[in-house]
Amino acid sequence: MQEKKALRKSMVGTCPAVPLIEGSEDERVTSPIILRYSKQLSIIFSLKFSNLQISLPHFHASILFLLPKLYLQSAFYIPNFCIMGKGAGCIPSKNRPPPVADDPPTHSDQPPSLPPNARASEPDAPPRQDTASSSSLPGDAKLKIFIVFYSMYGHVEGLAKRLKRGVDGVEGVEGVLYRVPETLPIEVLNQMRAPPKDDSIPEIAPEDLEAADGLLFGFPTRYGAMASQMKAFFDSTGNLWKGQKLAGKPAGFFVSTGTQGGGQETTAWTAITQLAHHGMLFVPIGYTFGPGMFKMDFIRGGSPYGAGVFAGDGTREPSETELALAEHQGKYMAVVVKRLAKS
Repeated sequence: MQEKKALRKSMVGTCPAVPLIEGSEDERVTSPIILRYSKQLSIIFSLKFSNLQISLPHFHASILFLLPKLYLQSAFYIPNFCIMGKGAGCIPSKNRPPPVADDPPTHSDQPPSLPPNARASEPDAPPRQDTASSSSLPGDAKLKIFIVFYSMYGHVEGLAKRLKRGVDGVEGVEGVLYRVPETLPIEVLNQMRAPPKDDSIPEIAPEDLEAADGLLFGFPTRYGAMASQMKAFFDSTGNLWKGQKLAGKPAGFFVSTGTQGGGQETTAWTAITQLAHHGMLFVPIGYTFGPGMFKMDFIRGGSPYGAGVFAGDGTREPSETELALAEHQGKYMAVVVKRLAKS
């Protein structure tokens, strides 16, 4: 009997915060039955006429046979690990009220604040940028969506101008046209019979993108991807990428292809990698244009990724449906930018 008590005291001492077996003396047999079936596991059963309360640690392959009309309350002990029966502290009992602390801890949804010099002590941490939109402007200032494009024969430029009309149709938002720098020499452009550029549309510099609240990029396809002139412009935005100056800005695409299988979709979705590395938000138009997206009785450019035009050999002009889709994309983007600014 003394050895049993000593064993029980040693087990209780390993997990002192919780009693090994609960219940008053009149509720249980005073002499517990000790079963030891491994070197690391001791089980103490106390026969009790109450609810069945059993825990099985570590899924040991053992079978407990319960005698009729006898109910077992168990407490399991493993070195460095203690699992108690129901009501013994590890699992709350229905009949036992939970403990109430004098000063309950306060929980906050905000992450713990770091010391002022915490980030300065992290040499590999990227610079922290304010990704909030520059749209929080006082007074009558408008949100600005930059429509940045490259157009060799004027097809993408025609879409860009209709996108601007759509953007300007939303109150409080303004579209601004920019073209990216040309990379081909004038001699090559003359041999390709490219028309002269519209001087009223200025060229954009990479650092200008930071002032935009939203961006729409337009370009023709070259084998299912963007033209090299637009790619060269994206390649020049390394400083913006390094500081994540464009992170959080919504952006979309519109394209021009020569044939129906020339990349109305692939030209746009292969360009999404540019947005991803800058942390920008890609805004497709989906099928929000309505029935015009489903008509099959005539040739129409555009896709769920954005507006588009079929240029053919360069002589085909954008149809009214293609231009209407571009205008719709401008309005759609303006509404998205406005919502983000309000949030």
